[in-house]
Amino acid sequence: MASFWKQLWQRVDPDLVPTIERVFDLVEPKLRLFSDYQKRLQEPVRSALAYAGELNNQLSTEAEINLEEFTSDPFIHALFARPENIKNAIGGSRDVQQYIKEQSSNSGETIYALMGMRYSEKNFIGNQTTHHGTVSDVLQTAAIFSDHTLTCLAANPTTLAQNICDHFVDSLFMQIKTDITEREAERRERETAQQVLASRIRSNKVENMHNAEHELLEIELRLTDLNHLLNYENRFELIAKTIESAAEHLKLTEHQIDIDARGVLRDSNHRLAGHFALHELDARDDRRWFIHKVSINAEHAKALTQERGEKIGESLFLREFVLGIQAQANSKNFTRPFMPAAPPNRLRFAIHGGQRTLDADITSEAAHTCSQSDFTLPIQ
Repeated sequence: MASFWKQLWQRVDPDLVPTIERVFDLVEPKLRLFSDYQKRLQEPVRSALAYAGELNNQLSTEAEINLEEFTSDPFIHALFARPENIKNAIGGSRDVQQYIKEQSSNSGETIYALMGMRYSEKNFIGNQTTHHGTVSDVLQTAAIFSDHTLTCLAANPTTLAQNICDHFVDSLFMQIKTDITEREAERRERETAQQVLASRIRSNKVENMHNAEHELLEIELRLTDLNHLLNYENRFELIAKTIESAAEHLKLTEHQIDIDARGVLRDSNHRLAGHFALHELDARDDRRWFIHKVSINAEHAKALTQERGEKIGESLFLREFVLGIQAQANSKNFTRPFMPAAPPNRLRFAIHGGQRTLDADITSEAAHTCSQSDFTLPIQ
């Protein structure tokens, strides 16, 4: 009978097991050595998932992102300075590429995702339109969204919501991992400082023995605290406390951003101002990161990822070609390279020496991806 009640007490909600296991995958796998490791974090993980669900509910409904909407949708125009940025955000996203590869023909008509973007502001002097006409040399502020990312990809809004919740919870787990890693690094530094200072004291190589002994005592006291915190038994408590206080480590702040079609910040009552609600994901650094749910046409995404892959292929070919030229240019009997006439929008590189010739045609767009140093060929 006692065994039955023990098994019942140790039982873990199967719906929580995958998330609990991710805690140990991300934070500290060795904690699985404790027989009741899942039970210890069951309630903290349950509360963390509930909090992540609240954060997801704060986010607005999905905004559709595509090139056609760039000119007609002020919101999309506000988030992307140029149509090319939309191409890069979708076609250059590794998550989108992987999702399309895994889903193949079963990706559906729409891909749902969580878009993240860096937000910054930049002052500039330019013309400003008012009720009385255009005024020149006016100090204005541009809202800049950059470094767009697409994560938590899903085939429907329900799965997207679940993926976002998992994403928020994993972010919290990674903060715990960072805290532990920082404490472990501090412990190593303190241990080294303790050994060095103790050695100097024993050798009587300190200017003030009293101050040195006091400093050594402070180091030892801090080491005692760190050893207690980092004890594997106590790491459960550290993880649980951090998860239970999730709101202190992970939160969203809603902002209303009033900008015009050029991306310039305006007063909320300005006739050219568009009013957009975005959520800032509070982080530890000073950089501002905004997130928003989006939807993407699956065929559109496939086309952009394919186009991106072709450009990368051209770029890699060009780089290999230039490296080959550099290697050949370093050999004897080679003369200075020249660029003969080429058709429009094409570049031809050739180098002659002895009986050997290297040449190739590369699109100028691909050539632009190479730095100037790639074309600085060493000549002997």
